Amino acid sequence: MVVGKKNSGGEPLYVRVASEIAEGIRGGEWQVGAKLPSERLLCERYGASTITIRRALREITQLGLIVTRPGDGSFVQNAGAASTGDGGQFLGLIIVNSGGYFNGWVVENAEIAARKSGYSTVIKHSQNDPAKEIACINELVELGVAGLVIVPVICQGQELLATYTGLMQAGIPFVLADRYLPDLDCSYVVGDNETGGYEATQHLVDQGHRRIAHISSRLCSSTLGRERGYCRALAKAGISIIPELIAHVGYDDQSVLEASRAMLCSAESRPTAVFAADDRIARLVYQVCEEMSLRIPNDIAVVGYDNAPYAALLDPPLTTVSQFCGDIGTNAVELLIKSITARGRIIEQMTVRHELVVRDSSVCGVSASGSRANRQVLEISRLNRSVPKKLQVK
Repeated sequence: MVVGKKNSGGEPLYVRVASEIAEGIRGGEWQVGAKLPSERLLCERYGASTITIRRALREITQLGLIVTRPGDGSFVQNAGAASTGDGGQFLGLIIVNSGGYFNGWVVENAEIAARKSGYSTVIKHSQNDPAKEIACINELVELGVAGLVIVPVICQGQELLATYTGLMQAGIPFVLADRYLPDLDCSYVVGDNETGGYEATQHLVDQGHRRIAHISSRLCSSTLGRERGYCRALAKAGISIIPELIAHVGYDDQSVLEASRAMLCSAESRPTAVFAADDRIARLVYQVCEEMSLRIPNDIAVVGYDNAPYAALLDPPLTTVSQFCGDIGTNAVELLIKSITARGRIIEQMTVRHELVVRDSSVCGVSASGSRANRQVLEISRLNRSVPKKLQVK
C-alpha cells in the first residue's frame, strides 16, 4: 500500500517542503512582495511532484506567509495578512456529468453534509473523460480545497492511479464515491453492486428464466460488480453463461439500441429476459421491444438498476434495484471530514443499502421448457444496512 513519500524523519514530503520554504521566508531568502520560484522549479529543487508542491504552498498560505494569485504565482506577504487564495473551507466534488438523477442526488446530499460541518463545495464535471478527471483534480488542488470527493470515471489506468497516489503523497484527503479502483487502498463509499446484480438475476431465475441476457455500459467497479452478481446467480442455478447474451455498450443511446436489436432480432436465439446494468439501458431495451412488437414481460422480461424516477412510470413499470445515491454522497463527505479533522490518513470503505423492487416488467414467469405461466404480482424490498466494510486508522 502506498501511503506517500516520507523523509528520513517519517513525515510526509510536503511537510518538509513547507517547513523549508517557510524558514526561507522567515530567514530573508524571499522578502515581502517577492515572487516564489515557479512550481516547476520548486519541484526540481525538492524532488517532489506538482501536487506535493501545491499542498506545501497551501500549508504556507494558511500560515499567512504567502498569497497565491491564480495564473501569476505565489508571493510573500506580511505574516498574518488575509489570504485570498485559501480554499481550506471548501471541499472539492468531482462527478462524471452534470445531468441525471444519480449525480443530482449525490451532489444534493453531499452539499447538505458539507454545510453541516461548515464547508462549502466546489463542483467539477469530468464528462466521463479520464483526462478531464485528472484536470479537475489538479484545478481543485491548486484552489486549495481541504479535500476531495471523487466519482471516478473508470476503475483502472496508470495515469489515474498515479494522480491518486500523488494526492496521498501530498497528504490531500480524498474519498471515492460510487466507484473504486481495485489497485488503490483508499477510502470509498459504494453500493453493494455484486449483491444487487445477484438478486436481480436470481429474481429472473426464480421466475423460470434460463436464457437471461446482460447489457452493461463502460466497465467500472460498479458495473463489473453487477456483472459478477449476474454470473454468480447463473452459476448457482446451474445455467451456462452464454457470451452472446452479454453486451458491453457505450454511454450513448445508439450503442445500446444497436446491441439490443442484435440480441433480440432472432426468435430462435433471443433471451427470455434482460438484466440491464442501469435503468437508462432498460428504458432503451423497452424501445427496441416496442419496435419488434415484443411484449414485456410476456415475451421479454426486463430488470434494471438504480430505480430512476421514471422507472415506475414506464409501461409496464420497471423491476429494478434501488440504490440510495443520497447515502453515497452523505457518507462520502462525512468520511472526508473525518480524515480532514484527524489530520492523518484514515481508510474506511463502506457499502450502502439497496432494495430490489419487483414490478410488472418481470413478473410473468416461464417454465424451463419456455411455456408461460400465470401472471403474478410481487413487490419485494430487501434492505441492506450501511455498514463499514473496512476501518483502518493510520
